[in-house]
Amino acid sequence: QPSVGAGAISGVIELDSLQRPGDYDLSAAYGSRNSVDAKASGIFGVGEGHISASTSYARGDGFSPVVARQQGSVDRGAEYQQAGLALRAVAPLSENTEIQANLRAFTDERDRGFDFSDNENSGADASIRIVNRNPDGWQWSALGYLQIRDFRARFGSVAADRNSVRLVFEQFSVPSTGLGARFEVRPPVGDKAELRIGGDWRRTIGETNENFFFIGPTPQRSRNAGGQTDTLGGFIEGSWQPSSELTLTAGGRLDR
Repeated sequence: QPSVGAGAISGVIELDSLQRPGDYDLSAAYGSRNSVDAKASGIFGVGEGHISASTSYARGDGFSPVVARQQGSVDRGAEYQQAGLALRAVAPLSENTEIQANLRAFTDERDRGFDFSDNENSGADASIRIVNRNPDGWQWSALGYLQIRDFRARFGSVAADRNSVRLVFEQFSVPSTGLGARFEVRPPVGDKAELRIGGDWRRTIGETNENFFFIGPTPQRSRNAGGQTDTLGGFIEGSWQPSSELTLTAGGRLDR
């Protein structure tokens, strides 16, 4: 799992090697500010298919985002804690058809270095995909998925001398759900060309629940809002490679 610096661009690219049944990996690190970073993964053969699993956990006391000369009694380290789990199963349904199932869950909690600045993200994803590859060149795939998210956050107002803070706003629950499906077919059109035709549908449902106008710890106002969107689309894309130096592509998509 090498980490490669991104040249002049700030950031890191992490590369994970392709695993095969029987491969396992475990790593753990401890650093300053009580920081912990642990990961484990493995892949297990089951019949003619396999199941892969990975999990991760990280936490730390963090550092104050306020420079030392401007800090007050309310300032402290910006703590964080996050964890994740991912499962993937792949199995053949027939000689030319394979089913793939994925499940992922995560949680992330952190604050901004003072009281009433905490926030939390959590969610889970699940999907099932069927892929068919026929010897005559026809290929098709079908996908269905579910995404669940929740979010909460609090906001505090810090006094000018940074020695007191009061709660002013709270998003105590911001749930959302995404549902979707996709179908794609790739008919044989020759060795130098490729054609993709398909359609997809997505529904998104979300809402926000908020408290504001606080007097001490008690909110004087509450608010609820939300909505739903549906998107239905179709697409076609083709490519042709007349030579090794040239590839021509064209595509179109319609959405409602």
